[in-house]
Amino acid sequence: MANALALFQQLPDSILLHVFSFLDGASLVRTSSVCQQWYDVAYDEVLWRNLVHQKIQKHAPLPTDKHSWREEYKRLAYHIPSYLSQDVAGHEDEIYFLTFSPSGKFLASVGKDGTCRVWNYGSTITLQNTVGPFFNPPLKTRFCEFNESETLLMVTGLTQLFDFEGSIFVAVFSVPGR
Repeated sequence: MANALALFQQLPDSILLHVFSFLDGASLVRTSSVCQQWYDVAYDEVLWRNLVHQKIQKHAPLPTDKHSWREEYKRLAYHIPSYLSQDVAGHEDEIYFLTFSPSGKFLASVGKDGTCRVWNYGSTITLQNTVGPFFNPPLKTRFCEFNESETLLMVTGLTQLFDFEGSIFVAVFSVPGR
């Protein structure tokens, strides 16, 4: 057994990094306790960045308030609820963007169906209002944002399906119930 461990300890860091890339976060932490070399490799930022990207299912930059990808992984794995508390129906296709209002009382979503939906956000989520679809046939809405006082909502999107000219639309709506 000691010979097998000695053999693994002689592997170059690049090989260990490749092997460790197949591990999940918990296994990576356990692996780091084997020896100093494995600790150093297991805490390589590339491994933790890849785990974060797997967890959020997209490539994103490290949040500005975080100092390491490992710290961000821990936040996502242990401090963010990850269970389904409510299934919310509304959009007829993919959702492209979600945003919370500054107070957290509202949630707005835009999607491939060309609509923007405003939701009351609390212990349950309820649909408050729908605007759109924009244009006929509906075009893709891409972004929405509340103003600071939550009285207005800006919605942007593409005016053509394949937008080579850079044409976008911008619409501003009053938020109902404010």
